[in-house]
Amino acid sequence: MKLDAWRRYLAYYRGMQGRVALSIVLAAGQALLVLPLAFLVRTAFDTLIPARDLWLLVAAGVGIFVVSLANNAVTLAVRHMTLDVTKRAVAALRAELLAQCYALSRHFHTHADRGRLHALLVHDTERVDVMSNALLNGFLPGACTAVVLSLVLLYLYPVLFLIIALIMPLLIYTNKVSATRVRETNEKFHRAFATFSRGIFFVLQTMDLQRIQTAERFERQRQGEARDTLRVTSAEMAWLSSAHRAQQNLIGVFWGVIILIAGGWAVAQNWMTVGDLLSYYLAVSLLSSSMVSTLTAIPQIVEGNASLKWLYEFLQTRDDLPYHGTRALSFQGNVRFADVWFQYDDAPILRGVNLELRRGMTTAILGPNGAGKSTLTFLLLGLYRPTRGALFAEGMVYDDVAMEQLRAQIGTVMQDPLIFAGSVRENITYGLPDATEAQLERASRLATVDEFIRTLPNGYDTQVGEDGKLLSGGQRQRIALARALLREPALLILDEPTNHLDAASMAALMENLKALEPPPAILLISHDLHIAEQADEVYELRDGELSGWLRFETRTREHAGLHAAHEGTYEQ
Repeated sequence: MKLDAWRRYLAYYRGMQGRVALSIVLAAGQALLVLPLAFLVRTAFDTLIPARDLWLLVAAGVGIFVVSLANNAVTLAVRHMTLDVTKRAVAALRAELLAQCYALSRHFHTHADRGRLHALLVHDTERVDVMSNALLNGFLPGACTAVVLSLVLLYLYPVLFLIIALIMPLLIYTNKVSATRVRETNEKFHRAFATFSRGIFFVLQTMDLQRIQTAERFERQRQGEARDTLRVTSAEMAWLSSAHRAQQNLIGVFWGVIILIAGGWAVAQNWMTVGDLLSYYLAVSLLSSSMVSTLTAIPQIVEGNASLKWLYEFLQTRDDLPYHGTRALSFQGNVRFADVWFQYDDAPILRGVNLELRRGMTTAILGPNGAGKSTLTFLLLGLYRPTRGALFAEGMVYDDVAMEQLRAQIGTVMQDPLIFAGSVRENITYGLPDATEAQLERASRLATVDEFIRTLPNGYDTQVGEDGKLLSGGQRQRIALARALLREPALLILDEPTNHLDAASMAALMENLKALEPPPAILLISHDLHIAEQADEVYELRDGELSGWLRFETRTREHAGLHAAHEGTYEQ
């Protein structure tokens, strides 16, 4: 058991300790109901039945029913209270885990095993939820009730209770051995489940690749191995859990047999009455039930403890965001790179980049694939931090800027834009759910996608499929562009826009963008030399170094000569 993980877990119950304590006290207090039950049962068998007093016997039966009703009422009240407490605590844990995901940098997320991370955030939190309920609804109430009942039985029937107490160490040892096996098997099951989860996640992500590469048979075989391992460990885990429960039931039966033998002999010897034996048997049955409830919760606690340890390790991951500024900025689209260097895993990507983006100006950065063009975008968005040098927005250094507020004023369309399963409307308005219909249609017209959307069966409410697979590449890119334009950005970044847009479509798009009032700064990133025709200022990025080609007044004649000089140098 990792104590630090449990301290972190118990912190989620802060402010609810009183309710937890009350639930345990109520559960333990239920044990005292055995006194009136024992009294009524003993009276019925020792006095009322021999006296043939029907009405008092009925009254005793009603009394037993009322006490049992009260017992069930307390049980339900405790259950409701503990469920509310545990669900709130687990919800707080899940909220912190999600916050941790956002607190980790892009570097972490690009290296993380997403399948394992998904299993951690979903399946492991569910196991902690199950453990929490087992702890507060099974283990702790059962243990407290067992203690109180043991004291009551020791007081009322010391000799019979001591007989049971003598065999208790053996039962505890047997349970410990069983719990150890459950824990070991549980760890194997968790590893197998994580492998299986990652595999299925991979299959769903790469279905097209498998078919293109005719790798279906290979992938089915590979996933079959993970599935078989999970089958074996899951069956072993389920069997051991069932065996553990059966063991606890046998413990209850064993206790009953001991009571029957010892109590029956005591009645035969006139050391106790039949009523005494039955009332004692009732009390021990309740004690046995409490013990079984306590012990059967152990496998779930063991399983949840393993998940809790892994969740704690994730929460302890330290990989800070690049910036922590808090100053809001009235962003106009003016950004400056000042002697920016960047290296990634000891591999230099950018060297001494100096660049200015200005409101109303269109800047193109050209370069071959892998030259570091996308890295410039991530630096610009504050997702990476320069190794040396600094970036400035409206003259304010990025260290001081509230990054989330700055990014809200930047529209970005990446080379392979993310379109998620949902409607066209949901994809365009993502992040801006309160956008009006007029704003939605305006952004779509600017992105030259409105006309296409209106030809769809349900217009803006048409479903696009997982990853937008019901759309072409150009349609996905223009929907992503409409999403970026909906926020009326001061700076618009288009990464490889000609990958899915032909020259005519690109020209129409740029005409729309340049007609905006106020005009945004536009950054075009591409390996396509023809993109320079749309720019006021053109740079080349090669071997991590940025050099200017054309300036504001430079026009078609110079660009034609430049294009001829560099024809064929970039991958088209």
